[in-house]
Amino acid sequence: MSHTHWNPSPSRASEGRCIPAALLPRAPARPCPRRVLGNVVNQDMFYRHRQAMDKTMATVPELADEANEAFLAEFGRGYPLVERYRAEEADLLLVCFGSMCGTAR
Repeated sequence: MSHTHWNPSPSRASEGRCIPAALLPRAPARPCPRRVLGNVVNQDMFYRHRQAMDKTMATVPELADEANEAFLAEFGRGYPLVERYRAEEADLLLVCFGSMCGTAR
């Protein structure tokens, strides 16, 4: 499970300490009680959810910088949000993320 479903305790691996508290879930996932959530919602529910999600997503760049700084302090390497690679004097730039970056290089 990822950090969005599992709340790592401080006694766990060092990587768990580098996740900002704001990104950790309020409670860890539990298999019981079972709930079924469907996609039947009205417009008001949908827009309230979108507004809450937009508000939260607006905090991501700052939190990502904080997480990167904590990771850099702990492990001696960091990963910025945007990394330029041979971009000087380029006529064309390729924007990618994840495993595609290594392939693109």
